[in-house]
Amino acid sequence: MFAARLRGRLVWWDLDRGRRAGEVPAPADLTGLGFGPDGRTLLATVFAAKGTQALKSVELATGRARPVLTGAQAIHLSGDRRTAVVCREEDGQSVVSRRRTSDGAALGRPYRERDEDFTTDQCTVAAVDATGRRVALRYAENVRLLDLDSGRTLSAVRLPSATPGFLDTPLLTESHGRLRYGGHVDSTIAFVDLTPGKRLLKAAQQRLTPDGRNRLLVRADGSRLELRPADPARNGRLLAGAARAKPYWVPEEDDLLALNREGGLLADREGREKVVVRDASTLRKAATVTAVRPPKSRPDKRKFRDLHTSGSLSGHWPKYAFRYFFDHTGRLVTVSGTVVQQWDPRTGRQLARFDAGALRPAEAPEAVLSIAPYPERNKVSVLVRGEPGVRVVDLTTGRVTDRVRTGREVLSVQFAPGGRYFAVLRGDTGLEVRQRGDRPRRVIGPLDEVGESAATPYLAAFLDGGRYLVATGNTVRTYRLGERGPQDSYVVGDPGGTAGDHSFLDVSGDGSTVVLGAFGETGSALPLEPERWRAELCRLVGARTLTADERSAFPAEARTDQLCP
Repeated sequence: MFAARLRGRLVWWDLDRGRRAGEVPAPADLTGLGFGPDGRTLLATVFAAKGTQALKSVELATGRARPVLTGAQAIHLSGDRRTAVVCREEDGQSVVSRRRTSDGAALGRPYRERDEDFTTDQCTVAAVDATGRRVALRYAENVRLLDLDSGRTLSAVRLPSATPGFLDTPLLTESHGRLRYGGHVDSTIAFVDLTPGKRLLKAAQQRLTPDGRNRLLVRADGSRLELRPADPARNGRLLAGAARAKPYWVPEEDDLLALNREGGLLADREGREKVVVRDASTLRKAATVTAVRPPKSRPDKRKFRDLHTSGSLSGHWPKYAFRYFFDHTGRLVTVSGTVVQQWDPRTGRQLARFDAGALRPAEAPEAVLSIAPYPERNKVSVLVRGEPGVRVVDLTTGRVTDRVRTGREVLSVQFAPGGRYFAVLRGDTGLEVRQRGDRPRRVIGPLDEVGESAATPYLAAFLDGGRYLVATGNTVRTYRLGERGPQDSYVVGDPGGTAGDHSFLDVSGDGSTVVLGAFGETGSALPLEPERWRAELCRLVGARTLTADERSAFPAEARTDQLCP
């Protein structure tokens, strides 16, 4: 049977016999139509008073329309038409419930949003399964599976940021025991797996392990530290976990988890002046360090980019002037305002302390200081804003032992592990990498897309094997120090798209994996392995030859390649 509205009437046809089977008057302001489960009625959704929707049951024999539901924001019929999923606004929030279409009686438990990130007064129901028990909620790029028998979420996924029009009219279907949310455009079908058990990982902070295989995450509420596989297909597996101290310290943007060079120890800030050191593979606590209580920061002192905490933080001012990192020998260093302290990471014992405020010039007693790692034992680098060069300071004595010439207008300095190269971020010309020695010279840059006036977030880091990575906009470039031009270059997403769509949050020590964030959302690990991308594409399309139209969406250098053998 097939039904439609035609010239103010509801008309239905018997498709098996190829003839019209009947018609009755159509309700006013019709928005949707479907056969009732009893075969004797049509279910019609209509616009009602004050912009609401209503559901009516129309008898095929008499045309009598009986109200079933009223006052709804939106009404979605289940596949079997026995139930309707209804959104109603209550106290400024949309509440989802399940109702019988025969009499409007409530079934199961209504769902009121518990996650502040998804709370809204708008109906976010996108699709309903055959029974109306399970519902797909879509908010921006996030899709969650809701069970209306229990009133709780069962799974969640994030859609690709550039999802095309496949999901304008989505479906929630089950096949071989797996739930899929998807849609189609012409002959192409796209879907994502919503099988119960999948969860959106919401992290306040995250770091890759040096080999890029795993990710360390602090939960969004600051309650737990977790170790999970970096592979998005396996990140539901928990490798290790640890409860953090109460009251939970929710990391600020520059409270980056710190790893020592070997990746065996992890430092995590758990309070205003407290840092906990843990084994990075088991998350067992090794020591707790309580530094000097840091002062509140002054926003006008942080208006510059820091190569060590990622350029995406350039507009962020932390509440307190505090940072921490491992030095060249694996000892923990904390900086509270101008007070620098060195600690044994396995016992928590203080080894050294000095006040870098003494390095400020007499004529600028409030000059901004940037204190960062330096690749020598018991040394740190100190940059005094407005002063030429970088001072190398001995932690144990507070004395300046060396100076590195950088010129003026320097915002931040970053040293390679061997000390032969260093990166300089200038306010006028951007980023450059320089070589030290008898004949100092510039080996990379200047890259003007990274600098004080650039609004685009960026990530810059020295990698293993004498390489340097710069990720900004939608591009990742890897340079081999001492050679001209980038060694490798990757474009994320549409090559002609908007450059500022992505933030690169971290990179593994070998440069094989980056953590990619889109539109300010929690990031996901992206392996920089084109052959792996090629293999996955070929698997998805069935290893067939791509059409000329499909190849036209690829970068020019890839259009002539035979992608799938």
